[in-house]
Amino acid sequence: MKLSDTPEMAAERGGRTYRQCTLKRGRFLQIAWIPSRFACLGAVLRLRDEDGWEVVSAGRESVEESYVLAHRDDYRNSFGSLDWK
Repeated sequence: MKLSDTPEMAAERGGRTYRQCTLKRGRFLQIAWIPSRFACLGAVLRLRDEDGWEVVSAGRESVEESYVLAHRDDYRNSFGSLDWK
């Protein structure tokens, strides 16, 4: 994993960077990797077809897009044994 100090440094290398953020919409929280340029506290974003996700925290480090894509499914089935009723 190659961490970059700023999105600008990655842009100079021709890459896009992401930061892991906590997003809030109503009473729901979502953890997501979002492009660094949108990872501003208080920003209100649209995710897919849902408006109104507020950035309530953002990680300090930026990672390159290749890292996010390589690891996006790592925890997808981590809680498959739980019964969500």
